[in-house]
Amino acid sequence: MANLLVEIGNTALKAAWCEETTLGKTYRYQGEKHIEFILKITSEEKPDVLTVASSNVIQDSDRAVLEKE
Repeated sequence: MANLLVEIGNTALKAAWCEETTLGKTYRYQGEKHIEFILKITSEEKPDVLTVASSNVIQDSDRAVLEKE
């Protein structure tokens, strides 16, 4: 089971693939297009579970896009 963990902070988005307790490939993104960056990561491999934590409000439209992933 491949999970994608995403944390959207005030200065950067951090993401990591993990399998059970093993951390895999990690990412750091400092742009403005967070949702597009997540979609790029998930275009090659679909996560079984996508967990997103954010210090900002995630818009309903963005949430709907992510839930389709």
